[in-house]
Amino acid sequence: MTPEFEEWARSQWKKIEKDLNPCNENNEIDPLKLNSILGRFTQNLTWLIVISEIESNNLAKAEIEFEQWHKKQYASAHRSLVEANGGIDKTTVKLVESKIVLDIGEEEYRRKMVITDLRSRAELLKNFVKTLNQQATVLQALSGNLRSEMFFASGVPLAKKETEEQRTARSKSFLKSVISESKLEG
Repeated sequence: MTPEFEEWARSQWKKIEKDLNPCNENNEIDPLKLNSILGRFTQNLTWLIVISEIESNNLAKAEIEFEQWHKKQYASAHRSLVEANGGIDKTTVKLVESKIVLDIGEEEYRRKMVITDLRSRAELLKNFVKTLNQQATVLQALSGNLRSEMFFASGVPLAKKETEEQRTARSKSFLKSVISESKLEG
């Protein structure tokens, strides 16, 4: 893993963590942040899927390019060994590969490291997508719990017969007061 990959991976995590953490600085669930996260969740997940596919495509291209480059290097090293042996082919795969390492080993290593970083990027993003898919369920549960708490905390009586409009009006009033209070605190 190169330092560039590590820096990139950390920056991607910070973006995701910032967009998905429903807690305030006291590590308590913030209703406004939770609603904001839920509102942007599909957009964030879609963005992550697109970026993941772009990185997977970049990896596939790099692997094809490396394979083509390596085949050319192999053919060149093989030809060089045959010529050095007076036109007689006594080469082995190990011998040709050894010649490649001797002649252009640093270039081959550099190209392999690029592929390693691209593979790591693609895998990391795929794992982020899996995590976000799992996080969706958690966020929905938190949202449902929060709505229930707000509904019952607003003093909506369970025994008294109220119309749907009355319950909705009472809940909206409570929600507005919570939002107003949180804006004043922020």
